[in-house]
Amino acid sequence: MNLLKTSLTLGLLWQPCLAELFPNGDFENGNTSWEEVSGGAGTFAFSYPTTDGNTGGFGVVDQQASGGFGIWVGNDGNPISLDSLGLEAGKSYNFSQDMKLLSGSTIGGLKLDFTTAGANTGSSGEIFPDLIGDGSTWETYTFEIAIPLGVDGFKLVPLWGADSLVGFDNISYNTTGGEAPLVPNGDFENGGSSWFQEGTDITFEYPGTGGNPAGHGRINSGPPTAGTGFWAANGGAPIAIASLDLTAGDTVDFKQDMKIFAGSGIGGLRLEFFNGGDLVSNTGNLYPDLIGDGSTWETYSFEVTVPAGATHVKIVPLGIAGSSVGFDNITVGEGTTPAPPTASSSGTQLVFGRLFRWNGGSSASNFFQPQSSPDQVTWTNLGPAFTGSTAGQGFDPSNAPFYRVLESSTTSGEALTNGGFEDTDFGDPACPLEWVCFSPTGQVPELIDTDAFSGSNSVRLAVQNDASPTPHVSEIQQNVSAAGGFIEPGASYDFSFRAKQISSGVSYVQEYALRWLNEEGAIVDEAIGFTPFNGGTGAWAEIKHTGLVAHPDAVTALIQIIGKTGAVASADAKGEVLIDDVSLVSAAGGDGQSTVVSVFGIEAGVGIEFPTQAGRFYQAGISFDLEDFDDLGPLFEGNGERAAIGTQYDEENYFFRVIETE
Repeated sequence: MNLLKTSLTLGLLWQPCLAELFPNGDFENGNTSWEEVSGGAGTFAFSYPTTDGNTGGFGVVDQQASGGFGIWVGNDGNPISLDSLGLEAGKSYNFSQDMKLLSGSTIGGLKLDFTTAGANTGSSGEIFPDLIGDGSTWETYTFEIAIPLGVDGFKLVPLWGADSLVGFDNISYNTTGGEAPLVPNGDFENGGSSWFQEGTDITFEYPGTGGNPAGHGRINSGPPTAGTGFWAANGGAPIAIASLDLTAGDTVDFKQDMKIFAGSGIGGLRLEFFNGGDLVSNTGNLYPDLIGDGSTWETYSFEVTVPAGATHVKIVPLGIAGSSVGFDNITVGEGTTPAPPTASSSGTQLVFGRLFRWNGGSSASNFFQPQSSPDQVTWTNLGPAFTGSTAGQGFDPSNAPFYRVLESSTTSGEALTNGGFEDTDFGDPACPLEWVCFSPTGQVPELIDTDAFSGSNSVRLAVQNDASPTPHVSEIQQNVSAAGGFIEPGASYDFSFRAKQISSGVSYVQEYALRWLNEEGAIVDEAIGFTPFNGGTGAWAEIKHTGLVAHPDAVTALIQIIGKTGAVASADAKGEVLIDDVSLVSAAGGDGQSTVVSVFGIEAGVGIEFPTQAGRFYQAGISFDLEDFDDLGPLFEGNGERAAIGTQYDEENYFFRVIETE
């Protein structure tokens, strides 16, 4: 993957469309349709003056004593269906409300609690915008919110202003999706709104000045500290690629302005692609070359191809240990669709890079997958896997510093990697290697070494609500092929794991699922739909399914284990379970896991990079006279990704070709 950099700043233009009022959104009928909710130590009052609004009547939330909370919930506290508003899940919309300070200095905010079949399934988080002027005049505040895929409604929740008397009027929405800037609050003009933040031994800041221009965000990872941290756009929820004007197969520049405020390293970016809610692939952690000395705002571009089967993307700007880095104007450029992969395709190009070799594989019938890494923690496949020889060579146009080759077999055996959680990820020591640890609200699974069914480690899923009704989710998942394993279509598998229950409170639910995915990452069969489970009390219980036959089109499986609470405003809404020894093993036995083959002879190379199609075969060739071509590398099967084949660079004249066959 090439990282491109430019000093050009992308400007986004947005013109609002006509807004639609929510029921009694102008408060002309007092508190009709509005449920009043308050709690905690503060003193709240709600009132509904009939004049001096913007225009006519308006609503007031009075919280002039510290502590507690005061909110309205629209539609008499009930979910509002998307269909009734003409809105669609997976798209971004602009929600707005007029506000004015009657006393105090803190303006109100907005939150959407998303629902499916009436049950709470997530939240936009509490969004409090920056004050416009001194707040003494009626101003319209706009909130850019993406509605997650799979929900069918939401609860509308205007929020109080701390220690203030705030007027509200004209609470509205527009029915045009994707009209707002592509990455919600990508210019940080609303502080940390819409950004989920996570880090260890760091701080996050949102200065209102000093950006490129005006406000910006900052991840302070030192010095003197050297922690790590990141943001995730859209409150941590994946964004529909359609709302970004992208489709699978597009090659696009994701851009962000960055500047070093302390230290010497610049930040980076990670993109995670999903099919619905299922992880398809990720780019790994991308850190570009520094532009100049990093002391000025510069635009860094990351050229990425949206993988086949992707419907959503999670955008994750990265801090870097030892530096304080500013971020601004996080945007998505225009997509360009690659040309169809043929021998004469214009998508084929001459490239320079690094050549490396391997020798010592155990079987020529196995798959050999070359991989690159910027840090020996995150590994990215370099094109499709090869078969036919225990030795070979790889070529990398991006000149990564580290390489390895995974040797894998499709024969029967254990398909999961690190199912016992004994291997740790040095880049994220709280999450086991080859697993994804996920929580949209920050209660992420944790790798522990104090209790285990076997070995030393297990994974702890623990969630707990507080005084707000925001539910919490903690999830581990593994995509078998992304972790280096294989699924044999038509083979029979047994799935199992061990669970030990620590606690289970009000509204708490545990569930797991196993789905077969095809080469595009789409679900072709649900071997196990989301199924509730209980761990053993004071002991480890086994959860097991046998005789799961892989779908004929399956190339991988997605395993998910989840603990979650409902929308209950109570600390008793909680639960905790330990997980260990997750297994997906072929009933025939054997060993199907990957082993690492060492590489050697890294040197400068030259070659060609070209697109591939799944189900087609490719043979690269090299010639010195355009008459006789020798094979360059083995014949291999495409997988929809770009591939690169090269040779040693010694300033000779080379001619390359690629032949594609069915």
